Amino acid sequence: MAELDRTFTKELFTEVLESTPCIIVYSQQAFECSKNYLKSTTQTAKEIFESILGVHQCKIIYKGKTKKDFRKYQFIIEELKLSIYVTPRQNLTEFSLSYISDEEFVVPTDPSEYKSMNLKFMAEEYINHNFMDFLDRNDLMTSYREIKDFCTGLLSLKEPVREINREQSRKMWKAYIDGERALNTDKKELFIVEEVGTIEKEHYNNRTYNTLTLKVKAPTLQERLTSAIKKCSSYKIP
Repeated sequence: MAELDRTFTKELFTEVLESTPCIIVYSQQAFECSKNYLKSTTQTAKEIFESILGVHQCKIIYKGKTKKDFRKYQFIIEELKLSIYVTPRQNLTEFSLSYISDEEFVVPTDPSEYKSMNLKFMAEEYINHNFMDFLDRNDLMTSYREIKDFCTGLLSLKEPVREINREQSRKMWKAYIDGERALNTDKKELFIVEEVGTIEKEHYNNRTYNTLTLKVKAPTLQERLTSAIKKCSSYKIP
């Protein structure tokens, strides 16, 4: 059963939010990393993190995998205009804090690309942290199944299409820049690949090779000559 917490009183009405415990294990290194993502606050990362503890309505987005192949999630807390980035720990019952950010966030337009729910953020430093002891000290032993189901349920989240397209564009642009830099170093030209064929096997000198046919848009000799003449004519003769 989810925990009941955080009561708001407005006139004669009382609203009680139902929430799911979300346990975050943090390190001082995560606070140091957060300095790069906290731009509009005078508070320290630790102070901001402490203000997050408690119940908040969150939107959870899967952000792909880290360099170490861990799944990465963004927990957006719109009321605080903050995001916390976490990775699930191996037991899939709690999370490790990566960093906190106050940078502008974008919620996907497709509801299937994120989860919206009330979370009760609880935390402990990773030094001497033991999950079962933490549950016992915080009267959460009966919530174990709920916590486990919440963490494993996030595995069904897919990376938003916008994020995938942005990452692909970033990689393509980086490859272009790197290629152009290498070509400029060698004083060679960059050609546009118009069409990529299929990989086929070719036999030569009793050996088999995999070949790939590319249709390249390259300037003709006439175009090269015209370009060279234009460059020469643009020079000022003293």
